[in-house]
Amino acid sequence: LVSKIKDLGMYADGIFMIGFPGENKDDIEATVELADSLGLDDATFCIATPFPGTILYKDCLRKGYIKKDILLEDLRFAKGNITTKEFSPRYLEKIRKDAWLKVNLS
Repeated sequence: LVSKIKDLGMYADGIFMIGFPGENKDDIEATVELADSLGLDDATFCIATPFPGTILYKDCLRKGYIKKDILLEDLRFAKGNITTKEFSPRYLEKIRKDAWLKVNLS
């Protein structure tokens, strides 16, 4: 599909979300590998973000994956906020940066 889009002279970009509870590091790395394999002109990687009022927020709060006093200004797609036994916010931020560099600059 990406090659067909490019053959038509159009720009092909993709947006990928990582860091959902239930994912593990292998799942996240598979998402990065998929993005890299597509031949996109640009790829954006976002970290799952538990905005108040969403199902993700409620689930993360119930399971202890986020703090009750999380600040709204900390809720950005480039910032990790979810901690599970599989990954930390720091890991998500690092892999997001590394993925962007790998896919967009290789």
